[in-house]
This record gives sequence, C-alpha cells and structure tokens, in this order.
Amino acid sequence: MNRDKLRELREHLEFVDDRYTHRLRPGGSSMVRPGLEDLERRQRDLADYTVELKETLVQLLALLDEE
Repeated sequence: MNRDKLRELREHLEFVDDRYTHRLRPGGSSMVRPGLEDLERRQRDLADYTVELKETLVQLLALLDEE
C-alpha cells in the first residue's frame, strides 16, 4: 500500500472535517430558529461536504484495490 497516498488522504479528510464541521453544527441560541437563508447555506455546505467525503472514499478504495 502506498503509505504516502494514505497519509495524504488522511490529511485531506482532516482538512475537510475542519473546514465543514463548524459550518454544519447549529450555532447560537437553541431558542432561535434559523432563517431560510441559513438553512439553504447549511444545505449547500452539507452537500459539498458529502461530495468531498465521497471523492476521498473513492480514492481510498482505489488505493486499497491496488494491492
């Protein structure tokens, strides 16, 4: 297994997680409902996060398949 590529994928996962986790967690008071724009932004962020995770998973599976 290519350890450099595996390390690169792990670092990319950490980067993606750091970039999106704070955006996706609810913020502010739990008594206030988010507005429509807020919900739409979160939905776009979640979609982007999902696509990046899928792409990383595909690369990981291809790396594992090389063996």
